[in-house]
Amino acid sequence: MSIARVFMSFEYDEFRQGTYKHIKVSVTDADKVVYFNTGDPVVDYIDFMRWISKNDVLSVGYSSSFDHFLMDEDKYRLEYVDYERECFISQEELDNMGWDQLSMANVIVTDDIKTFAELKAYYKDKKQERITSELG
Repeated sequence: MSIARVFMSFEYDEFRQGTYKHIKVSVTDADKVVYFNTGDPVVDYIDFMRWISKNDVLSVGYSSSFDHFLMDEDKYRLEYVDYERECFISQEELDNMGWDQLSMANVIVTDDIKTFAELKAYYKDKKQERITSELG
C-alpha cells in the first residue's frame, strides 16, 4: 500500500547544525508522525529516503528547515547519488542528464565523505555503533 503524501522537516536550533535532533515526517493522509532520530543527519536522511522507497511514498514535501539546515553552516552538504553506478554525480554530469536518465537520489554528507564507498562505510559504522550502544 502506498502513502500519498508526507511532509519532512529537520528539527534543530536554527543557525546551528550541531544542535541537530532528528527528522520529523508527518504522514498527511494518516494521523501519524515518524521520527528518524539517530542524532546523525547523514544516517537519518538515508533512513528517511529508504523509508520513502519502502513505503512507496507518492509525494514528499520538504520544510524550509531542510534547506536552512544545509545553508546555516558548512559542515553538511547535499550530494546526488546514482545508486546503479554507486557514485556521486558531479554538477556537470547532472546538468547534462536528461530526465529519463535520473535514477538517483540525494544524500547529506560531511566534508570527510568524498565518495559513495566512504558514505556506505560511514552509514554502516554509525548503524553498528547504535546497535552496540543499545545492547549496552
